[in-house]
Amino acid sequence: MEKLKSGFLSSEIWVSVVMVVLQQIAAFGLLHGADIQPLAEAIVAMLTAGVAFITSMRVVIEIIRARTKLKEKQIETNQQLTTVNNPV
Repeated sequence: MEKLKSGFLSSEIWVSVVMVVLQQIAAFGLLHGADIQPLAEAIVAMLTAGVAFITSMRVVIEIIRARTKLKEKQIETNQQLTTVNNPV
């Protein structure tokens, strides 16, 4: 069964949070109603880019980690073979 992620990790919640915050700012008169939509689109685009960046970095880190483990295993195997082939 697929593990369910927490609600705060979903993109829908963050888009909703952005819209609510912008609407509250507009309600206090700090932002004009016509400015909400373009600003919301810009913020959502930034959040999307941030998530894409974080996801990409996780992939890179996992690749580096996997290659490091593979090289460590290869070094260990080579040392064992050297010990077996050249006993002291």
